[in-house]
Amino acid sequence: MKTWLIKLCVVLLVIGIVALTICQNEPPEPERCSLCDYIKCHAPCIVSLNTGKTGELALYQPHDTLVGEISETSCNSIFSFVYPAGLTGRMTTYPWRMEVDIPMDRHNMDKSYFCNACRELLKPYRNDGYVLMDNHDKSDIKLYPIEEGVEYEIRCYQISVTKDSEKKHLNLLEVGTLVIPYTG
Repeated sequence: MKTWLIKLCVVLLVIGIVALTICQNEPPEPERCSLCDYIKCHAPCIVSLNTGKTGELALYQPHDTLVGEISETSCNSIFSFVYPAGLTGRMTTYPWRMEVDIPMDRHNMDKSYFCNACRELLKPYRNDGYVLMDNHDKSDIKLYPIEEGVEYEIRCYQISVTKDSEKKHLNLLEVGTLVIPYTG
């Protein structure tokens, strides 16, 4: 009887050590997850899986009071440089479009920026460096790979990705399809 009890204790000890080893290989969850804790957005977002930086690809003027919605009018016509998720892009209004340069050299996901649930969501993309996120419905976050040749339509945004071989990066092009009155 004592031999059986000793063997059981040894087995439980080994299981405990293995479980501790597995848990120590995973970084702890952050206070704020870069994916699910990011503010609700109307436009898709780019998420850097290596740095946890997230940036909305906002073309339209935001609504004055409703988070994640767009204004019914636009009061500016601009060309500007944008830096979503630490990347460089160019945006114009009238026509509504944004181009973002995404490096070809991809870095692996740093799990320390994401909660356990989002780590599971991101698992298929963990070596992609960047991912496109639609979090307009916070209860149903959607992820899209950013790779050459893909095309997506997310609400009123058409997105395509091409390769710019001269500069050795991917070019993400977002075009807005809404016609919003210009109020000057």
